[in-house]
Amino acid sequence: MRVQLLHLSGPLRGNTDTYQPENVLIGTDPDAAVRFPEGYGVQPRHAEIAYVEEDCAFYLRRITGQVFINQKEVDEIILEQGDLVEFGRSGPRARFKVYAEPGRVCKPVRRMLDDARDVGNESGAFAFTHSITKDLLTQATWQLKIGVPLLVLVILLATALLAGWFGGSQSKEEIDDLLDQLRAQHQDLVSREEIEALRVEFAARAARIDRLIASDAALQKIHKVYSRGVCLIHGIYGFKRMQGEVEELLTSGPTGETVSLEYTGSGFLISAKGHIATNRHVALPWEYDQRVSSLLEHGWQPEFLRLMAYFPEQGPIPIEPEETRVRDDKIDVAILRIEAPEGLPVLPLATAPALDSLGKGIAVVGFPTGINALLAKADQDLARSLAAPGSSMSSIIDGLAQNRAVLPIITRGALNEVLVDKLVYDAGTTSGGSGGPVFGSEGLVIGVNFAIVRGFAGSNFGVPVRYLREILPQ
Repeated sequence: MRVQLLHLSGPLRGNTDTYQPENVLIGTDPDAAVRFPEGYGVQPRHAEIAYVEEDCAFYLRRITGQVFINQKEVDEIILEQGDLVEFGRSGPRARFKVYAEPGRVCKPVRRMLDDARDVGNESGAFAFTHSITKDLLTQATWQLKIGVPLLVLVILLATALLAGWFGGSQSKEEIDDLLDQLRAQHQDLVSREEIEALRVEFAARAARIDRLIASDAALQKIHKVYSRGVCLIHGIYGFKRMQGEVEELLTSGPTGETVSLEYTGSGFLISAKGHIATNRHVALPWEYDQRVSSLLEHGWQPEFLRLMAYFPEQGPIPIEPEETRVRDDKIDVAILRIEAPEGLPVLPLATAPALDSLGKGIAVVGFPTGINALLAKADQDLARSLAAPGSSMSSIIDGLAQNRAVLPIITRGALNEVLVDKLVYDAGTTSGGSGGPVFGSEGLVIGVNFAIVRGFAGSNFGVPVRYLREILPQ
């Protein structure tokens, strides 16, 4: 029994490789059996596939990199025939197979076609052609080798026709489903019951914070000064592609409605030149949104239709998407840029190691739950008028900004753990709070809030500021 991988994307795409050792190391390390070149998001010792004879099964175990099986992240799993394996988020993909017949000369034509189809779905028609041609030349009978050119031509024509016939229909259904999700998302956005529940919760939180502020000088400064340098980020993005020399926008429905996605996040000012720190998944949301992965696979390119920053007591400030800076290693931090108005405070970044703050109090500032929290904190009459039927997220946020009601939330907790690339704390936060600053006990920013454990408030996560400094323009 040996591991066989059909590489669907990445530098090895189109190859069907069988690996001799029972323990197959995957990575960029020179001794890796499945060796990828650097630059594809694969770690030196990324993962390992081992055959356990007594179980008659192959176990995949991650070592230092992320591994996704059938689009779900795993640490260790028993692989099944045909499992889709992804080495790192948006990294190279391969189809796992068990090779049980070492002496076999020919690969069945049906399997060649299935494998080539898998490669083509991931990497396009050229990769499809490469895969089927390589298999026919190296693993087919001599009769098939003679007919390779004709067979490839027939397959390409048939594939193109089928893709045109079925692909358009499938894409339209996916787009319509996406619009249904967006409509449902907007209905949930202005749920009166949820807003009223948040209003009660925020009132209780505000009372607790007020008591803490009275005896904590650092928290006083965060509340009175630095919170004015924390912004709500509101983005809307759509999709386009070139059809010949004509640019086509993605639309759907009988009225030709433009397909777009809308979201909010948090950020904070870190330089007088207008640099804003946030998360990568706030700056480039399509990289993390599974709803749009099928659109990207169909060749649609994301494009911001609106990207704004809202600071307390300020109107909307345009963000310049072309100046976005992110890390090559995909650690979840990014830097955006605006033309910053005078008077906005620049938040101070800590220079001491985060370990110095271990076990001490921290404060997280941001906009958890996004627009719902803003409506819950606003005057009730204003909230009702802004969230009237037919309103949009943009009109609601603009209305709140005009009434100086875009105000961040401060939550308190303790720094419970410091890992190489993560801070773990129990200060409350949720979706929308991503990208907000994490202040240490001295009133300096020690991290960028980036993730939560849903259903368990005891562990939320931030990226240490040292990773942010490395991409901050000098």
